[in-house]
Amino acid sequence: MENTAGKVSFRKKFIGDKAFYKMVLAIAIPIMIQNGITNFVSLLDNIMIGRIGTEQMSGAAIVNQLLFVYNLCLFGGVSGAGIFTAQYAGQKDHEGVRQTFRYKLWLVIILTIITVLLLISSGICSWHLFVRVILINIILT
Repeated sequence: MENTAGKVSFRKKFIGDKAFYKMVLAIAIPIMIQNGITNFVSLLDNIMIGRIGTEQMSGAAIVNQLLFVYNLCLFGGVSGAGIFTAQYAGQKDHEGVRQTFRYKLWLVIILTIITVLLLISSGICSWHLFVRVILINIILT
């Protein structure tokens, strides 16, 4: 009988309960889907442009790498502020939640503007790609 009680406490202690995993998956699955769609669009770009030639394929790969860095910067900045949002939400400090949300919104807007200006001014990116990136980020975030 002691062995059964030991297993239950081991499971609760090291594995946890199902409600926690459901909550984590409810947050994690949409993020996984968003990243999957972004990578799939990059893959489609490479496939379509790969038929044209190797130089064009190299150009698309470079742009996809730059967009990956852009997405990493956005994710890092927003995730870092998300820690503070969670702390304020736990304290039921609605003003703190509003401030961190405002910070995240402005961070995304400013980083997007800087990235677009850098890519367009250097000739790496066209307005067509800019519109596609903005629409994808607006729809998926």
